[in-house]
Amino acid sequence: MKTSKTGLFLMELIISILFFALAGTVCIQLFAKAHMLDGKTAAENGAIVKCEDFCEIYYGVLDDNPEVKDRMAAMAKVTGATVNDANDLIIYYDEEFNACDADVATYYLLFRDLGLDEATGLYSGYAKVLYDDPAKQDTIYELTVSKHVPNVLK
Repeated sequence: MKTSKTGLFLMELIISILFFALAGTVCIQLFAKAHMLDGKTAAENGAIVKCEDFCEIYYGVLDDNPEVKDRMAAMAKVTGATVNDANDLIIYYDEEFNACDADVATYYLLFRDLGLDEATGLYSGYAKVLYDDPAKQDTIYELTVSKHVPNVLK
């Protein structure tokens, strides 16, 4: 009596195809998640660099400019940022963190000078980078800066 092994072969083939389809789905999900993490990491790295740049510029202009308006004007001149009504510096960036106009921006940096704390003698400020999209006003990175300027409280 002859038995057909075609049915068993087809069953093995279907199981193999199902296994590879599931493995492919998992791999595609991993690649998609890796791509999203890569974009988020690139945004965080760019934000860190821009915040550090503004804080270093703040250190540089602090000694020569005791008034907040003078410091903000000096920083705006160096960085190309604009000063808003609240004496904050704002500069817009595209997706690769190149300075751009507000209408094509992906991110923006806000720098606020908090001034002199009379009790400690420290000037302080902070820089933060946010998404320009109103739907997600998440802070990507924020950095606080403080500097002691000797002989200020005399």
